[in-house]
Amino acid sequence: MKYQGLKKTTIVLFVCFLSLFITNRLLDVLIEMAEVHLIIVSFVKLILIFFVFQSLGNEQKKVSSLIKNWSIFSLTILFAVYFSYSDTHNIIASDNLNINNYLHVSYIIECFATGFFEEILCRVFLFYSLVNSNLFRIENRVFKSYITSSLIFAFCHITNLFHYDIFSVINQILLAFGLGLIFQILFTKYKNLLFIASLHALINYFGMRSSTLFQVKSIAEDVEFTNVLFNVGIFIFLDSIILFYAYLHIKKRV
Repeated sequence: MKYQGLKKTTIVLFVCFLSLFITNRLLDVLIEMAEVHLIIVSFVKLILIFFVFQSLGNEQKKVSSLIKNWSIFSLTILFAVYFSYSDTHNIIASDNLNINNYLHVSYIIECFATGFFEEILCRVFLFYSLVNSNLFRIENRVFKSYITSSLIFAFCHITNLFHYDIFSVINQILLAFGLGLIFQILFTKYKNLLFIASLHALINYFGMRSSTLFQVKSIAEDVEFTNVLFNVGIFIFLDSIILFYAYLHIKKRV
């Protein structure tokens, strides 16, 4: 059957998406403290990481091999976190922002929880589910699995419409698609989940710092339509280059 094995994949994706959607909506209504919101969301994502890991079934043994060289990467990650924390702390102090350490640490935890959750879900579980299914013809199965897993990863960001204007979300989706391809290339090449999850977390940390931590909101009315089209065009162009490189990368490995 063409869709053999994808029923479980669909259920796992639905459970993860619905869990996070309900959690965020409830917290938006019930919790005013941003740091509490971040910690609860991080806890839910840790539970979902365990859920996805259990859903891997026979593929669980492969995950342990995806965290090789953990000591080297751990030191690198600790250095990167320290640098990121210090850089943000200096900005907070120089601009006299009313942000306490608890909120800052909660934000870091949420970034890493998101990085590990989305990578084990999209780059491991979803990607291998697609590769091992009969959804695509065998001669281009890996490349189409790259595209499909990255598209699903990208369009999951559409839920950000609850917090950002539509122009920002469009840019986020296009950016996420390109990053998804890059993460998949790196994962295929290095087979190191710790590396790409940490890289993902640090990109989130700096990418969302202004809006989530500093609470700087973009105003859709101030954005000119020509600028929006220009940004969209740039992202599509960059995504096309990354997609072409992904194709060459796969062909080289075959």
